[in-house]
Amino acid sequence: MDSLQFGLTMLLGGLWHGAAWNFVIWGAFHGAWLIVHRALFRDPGRSFPVPKVLSGFVTFNLVCLGWMAFRAESIAKLGTGLRQLADFHTPLQSVPTDIVVLIALAAVSHVLGAVPRLQRLWAESFLGVKSMWYVVVIVAIFLRASDAQRFIYFQF
Repeated sequence: MDSLQFGLTMLLGGLWHGAAWNFVIWGAFHGAWLIVHRALFRDPGRSFPVPKVLSGFVTFNLVCLGWMAFRAESIAKLGTGLRQLADFHTPLQSVPTDIVVLIALAAVSHVLGAVPRLQRLWAESFLGVKSMWYVVVIVAIFLRASDAQRFIYFQF
């Protein structure tokens, strides 16, 4: 399947989720990113290699950005959310501590999985260390989940 087919598939996936512009935007955004990603990060003929960790970081953040369109109740609310995201005047202390902890845990987990030397260290580490890491991550997620919205597919 070529890149254009992947892009069109995501656009159709957006339409399948609902007949609202936010779903069309979500599908189109993800489809466009798939096309760009394959051209930038998967093309073996590129003159300069892109580090895998950079590819993962950019992809993760753009996919999360795209999900804002999926969850938006309207195009106006999507616009408001995007403007708030780009508002760099918000003081850091207004970010909830649990969100900062979850972001830090996610970053550490990503680095552990992306750096070969750390992958080996993790694979060779004691089972108790791994278990404690997973417990900390799960507890952090559940502490935050108490304020979470209902699962998106409960509305369909």
